[in-house]
Amino acid sequence: MATELENLQQLLEDKINKLGFFRQELNKAYDTAQKFSLTQDIAILESEVLKIKKQIKEISGLDIYEEGSQLKAQIQKLNIDVDVAEIHLVNCNRDNAYNKFWDSYDKKVDKGQRFQFYFIIACPTQQPNSFAERMVYEVIVDELEEDLGAINYVSFPDSNRVKIEDLPLRRNARNSIREFKKYFLKRFNLQDQEVSLEEYIETGLPNLDYEYVATVFDLNASKWNAVLMEEYLQWIIDIFSDTHPDVPNFLFFFAIFLRDIHIDPIKSEHELILNQIEALQQQFPNKVTTIKRLKPIPIPILEDWIRDLGEQNQAVIEDTIKEIVASLPKEKREQYQNEKSIDMTDVERFQEIVYHLTQN
Repeated sequence: MATELENLQQLLEDKINKLGFFRQELNKAYDTAQKFSLTQDIAILESEVLKIKKQIKEISGLDIYEEGSQLKAQIQKLNIDVDVAEIHLVNCNRDNAYNKFWDSYDKKVDKGQRFQFYFIIACPTQQPNSFAERMVYEVIVDELEEDLGAINYVSFPDSNRVKIEDLPLRRNARNSIREFKKYFLKRFNLQDQEVSLEEYIETGLPNLDYEYVATVFDLNASKWNAVLMEEYLQWIIDIFSDTHPDVPNFLFFFAIFLRDIHIDPIKSEHELILNQIEALQQQFPNKVTTIKRLKPIPIPILEDWIRDLGEQNQAVIEDTIKEIVASLPKEKREQYQNEKSIDMTDVERFQEIVYHLTQN
């Protein structure tokens, strides 16, 4: 019985992850046929998720994935006295990466560097895209005093949340550069004014009335072509070199997904990608920063995150951790037992429940 339950929990996690991916793809889709196909796929997956949840409930007697789940009930016991916002979906502290970003950012600003490129390299389970999203929010809070009008970033409809976008990519560097230019012109409605990317960077016209522009791209290791990426990324960095002073400050984040890169030894194909990105940093030391190998969240850090919400009772915090762990599949519970840590993907699922419960 336990084996069947564990298999169902793993299957449910896979389906939920796939469902999340399809929903992201639907938000990015422009083609009507693609939207229709994705909508059908989402409906099928939603039906499968409900069926698996029902099976888990029948076998275990627990309803840990539903509205009345034990985890949600435990969260509702927390004393939360802060305004929970989008940043709380992604801000379980990673002190080393956080400090490296700000150290690099401050040095670049002090040197008058208005174009900054950050490569966040991590396993998908550690959510490098979310760390990039978080740092956009941190810049808004710390540098712009929460003035959303001072920054441009792509967000979801009816939401202030940062949207992660696929890096424009084609079969070779030439075509990828062409797609990047099209992306940029479309994003800022420059194509209607018959302005090229090069002309905008040279003249600063038409004026973009922002202090900052932030962009978060993601890319899977499976799509990495060493020859293509070397030329393509160098071009992106070069094009934002000699710019008109009226052009805003640009922050580029590249979330690179390398499966299990936080686990030694690093796979040879992943080491090649890592070395290539670090070579870019050496080539452009005043522009490029790499933040790599994000690791699972240690339990004391997660406890501190809960404490920062306002809950000061350690027993209540520990009970909450127990419920988070109880909702995990077997191998992730073993990771908790052995390492006293939880993958960022699972921490974010907990944060998402906290966020939604506090919005009502």
